[in-house]
Amino acid sequence: MPLAVTLSSLLINLKSPLPVELFILNTTLSDEAKHRLTRILVKKRGNLQLNFVTVNADRLSAYSSKGHLTVDTALRLLAPELLPPEIEKALYLDCDLLVLKDVTPLWQLDETGFPARAAFDPAVRVVSGECGLDNYRELGLPANSPYFNAGVLLMNLRIWRAENIGPTCLDYISEHETHFLDQDAINAVLAGRIGVLPMTWNALVNHLRYFSRWPDDDLKRAIAPEIRDLQRSPAICHFAGAFKPWLPGYQIPFVGRWIYYLWRSRWFSLGETALWTAKWSLAHIRIVFGRKVLARLFKARSAG
Repeated sequence: MPLAVTLSSLLINLKSPLPVELFILNTTLSDEAKHRLTRILVKKRGNLQLNFVTVNADRLSAYSSKGHLTVDTALRLLAPELLPPEIEKALYLDCDLLVLKDVTPLWQLDETGFPARAAFDPAVRVVSGECGLDNYRELGLPANSPYFNAGVLLMNLRIWRAENIGPTCLDYISEHETHFLDQDAINAVLAGRIGVLPMTWNALVNHLRYFSRWPDDDLKRAIAPEIRDLQRSPAICHFAGAFKPWLPGYQIPFVGRWIYYLWRSRWFSLGETALWTAKWSLAHIRIVFGRKVLARLFKARSAG
């Protein structure tokens, strides 16, 4: 379901008349899910070529999931190998994104000088951060080197293949402790060689809403002029972390927009979508209300 919303929002807002070729990398996508995705996505764009690339999960068996992260996230490292060799450029998207604007300007960015372009990660910020690269000193990186989020990557597949970057990143995961699996590996292996994407193309909305609490550092000063636009109308919302819009009980930005695109995706029938929305809303109200009641009781007991 989240994947359907991401891809539907991508195609609904895409203005370019050029053909689109999508490759869905997966390990466990069911035949029913593939059929549903094909049905709803082809209807949204006639010149769409949809490809399901299923990878044997054993290829990732050496890597362990971490919290809300599953080893499937490492599939992006295999994209240069799994995509046809004549494809030299790719836009990688996580499945917990909501695309709100046309990505044509993103696709048209020049990536020839970099293995990848990515946006800064406001949750981690720098490699020496609490959840950055624990071995940044071994890697010879300055403490204030930026840490990038890999949820949206404009990839130069020609460079990835020539330099064997994917396997090198997989080796890094095997040999080092990581906080964010392949994202750490990309930051380590490609340190100093990642082109900067404007944050609107990968806006971590759960973190941007707390901008006023950020430390007064280079990243905060750099995006201060555009923070209002990032908070209100980013091109791509990224629901990074454990708080997801399809899970009730979390008061996070753009939940209403995500549900709107769920309706437009036609992942469910209209009746099924209405039922899902009603169940989600009731559960959300119950959890949020219960949380507030408990907070008041705790506050009253503490005051007494």
